[in-house]
Amino acid sequence: MTTRGAFARYGAWVPLAIAAALAATGLGTGFVGDDAYHLLILHGERTPSVDGNLYSFMSGDPEVTQQFIESGPYPWWTWPEAKAVFYRPLTVALQRLDFAVFGNHAVYWHIHGIAWYLAMVYAWILIARRSLSAPIAFLAAILFAIDESHWMPAVWIANRNAVVACVPALFGLYAHLRWRENGWKPGLPLSIAGYVLGMFGGEAWLGMAAYVAAYELFHTRETIARRFLHLAPAATCAIAYAVAYKLSGYGAYGSGSYTQPLSALYFSEAPGRILALIGGLLLSSPVDAWAFFPQLRWALIAIGIFSLILFSGLLHRCWPGLDERDRAALRWLIPGGILSLLPVIAAFPMGRLLLGPSLAGSAVVAVLLRHWWMTRRKRRIQLAGVACAALAFVHIVVATIAWPAQSAIITFIGYWADRVFLEAPIDDARVSRQKVFLLAAQDPFTLMYPPIVRRLKGKPLPEGWHALSASMSDHVFTRTGANSFEFESARGPLVDGVFADILRGPDHPLAEGDTVSLGDARIIVLDVIDGRPRKIRVECDQPLDGPRYVFLQWIDYRLQLFPLPPVGESRVVRYAKAN
Repeated sequence: MTTRGAFARYGAWVPLAIAAALAATGLGTGFVGDDAYHLLILHGERTPSVDGNLYSFMSGDPEVTQQFIESGPYPWWTWPEAKAVFYRPLTVALQRLDFAVFGNHAVYWHIHGIAWYLAMVYAWILIARRSLSAPIAFLAAILFAIDESHWMPAVWIANRNAVVACVPALFGLYAHLRWRENGWKPGLPLSIAGYVLGMFGGEAWLGMAAYVAAYELFHTRETIARRFLHLAPAATCAIAYAVAYKLSGYGAYGSGSYTQPLSALYFSEAPGRILALIGGLLLSSPVDAWAFFPQLRWALIAIGIFSLILFSGLLHRCWPGLDERDRAALRWLIPGGILSLLPVIAAFPMGRLLLGPSLAGSAVVAVLLRHWWMTRRKRRIQLAGVACAALAFVHIVVATIAWPAQSAIITFIGYWADRVFLEAPIDDARVSRQKVFLLAAQDPFTLMYPPIVRRLKGKPLPEGWHALSASMSDHVFTRTGANSFEFESARGPLVDGVFADILRGPDHPLAEGDTVSLGDARIIVLDVIDGRPRKIRVECDQPLDGPRYVFLQWIDYRLQLFPLPPVGESRVVRYAKAN
């Protein structure tokens, strides 16, 4: 039996088994983050969702948005016309099926999601063994299966949409290759069916369409006219999808973190986001730090630039010694991987966006590692060999460890957050008649999720939940009257970070004197930094000391009551420390 025949017969089971074992480490993570929001919708609770769409977060209707600013969970700086509504009906239908069959038993939802991930791994195996030499295809399949950036699409229920969108479109790419290379007549209609089904899964299918475009533009040796003719079915699907998506009102608008494709903000953010994602793709840099630690963005961009230089040099060095089959595949896989970045950079960089680009990434890394291993005895230890050994450690050892590590961390965060939110010093007997002011949200979870989690766990909701700041800094609370106070950040604006920017973009800045209604309270902006509020005054209709209002702060990473200072005095609210 030939090497390729052995891989075709047995090799697929190895990466599939590895993928299943790694993804299974997330079976205990439960429902986390947006999962709770989805469950509220499925339970028929009042949410901002439009028509029960699980991926409808902000409707764009100012009246509806204002209602959720006054009651929560939207914070006060939310732009009333902000919109985040995404077209993912197949994913929504599958989650509704999970809810109908499994109820709130998250482990079965996870098993369902892992099955989709295994389907994607198998689709890539089919494409890899068709396009690459057998050893490279086998290694690329394993590298794809263990890629740590896949943890979130494979395990996080709310992010399943990415895999559901990619799987049928990736099988569509496989059908396209068989149609073009073997004249397989069912390939054309099956490829179109795959693209269309992918559309119903979510926007991530466009990344698979990028590989179709790259194949036709960079792989075939036909005339330009014939290349575009064979590209036309996929291109027509993509164009029709984009037009229908836009005309139907789907997408994000008014956000600083999610950009409109081809907008000025999209193009201004694109270079940095692309470089950060490339660093994560090639060197497994911690791309998620872009959202949680804005001060590290320059480092992520620098890693991206370095990775491009490093991989260009390594590929140039090994290119003459590669199998022609592998060279031909890389000629379209690499451009396809680059093109597949263009749809995802509409969102802020996170590792979960690398699902599509990692198809090309796994092939490139496999080629480099295979060449290094096969030539290791022919040369003395050189810098290129050290670099490849480091790549093997990062993409195999670290990646494998990262799956159970991420599962453990997210499981802990989920249980910890639920406990903190449910144990907050709130009187359940009175809270439905109270407004709760969270002085400073120390992380994305506490910005909006506490009332969502409380409701999901059967706890009564406050009449209003109002986070006053999302800044990772100390704050100063100044009591200006019996019914009023001022609140300011000691360093930078109150609204800071990717998750805060989701709700209001730079095109809609706040100005001094702007007023936001919270029902029987009002927030007046007193000072701004580049359109972001630094200092506000809060005026309430009733005394702050009365039973109407509850003030919470973080002390030792728990929510505790904030003791109001006397009128005319101030108190420092320290960031994530004991006050």
